[in-house]
Amino acid sequence: RIAVRGKGSSRTKMLFGGDDEEEEPCHVVIRGPTGAAVAKTKALLDILLDFKSAKGEALRAQQRKEGQRINGTLRDDSDALDLQ
Repeated sequence: RIAVRGKGSSRTKMLFGGDDEEEEPCHVVIRGPTGAAVAKTKALLDILLDFKSAKGEALRAQQRKEGQRINGTLRDDSDALDLQ
């Protein structure tokens, strides 16, 4: 289980206001059945959150594409115009 916590982590509070009782910095809480599962998740999150990493960019692009496929908004690359 992964949860984003801390200041700015709740979109509802940001949109509609309210008491931000948690004044701690934004952070990620990882919980899992074993220490190995938590360590594996942390390693993956470190890659995903490193915006200078080519591997992280590839994973984020893959996730965006999968989200678009699920939402029915994925555009087929063969439909793109070749402007060269």
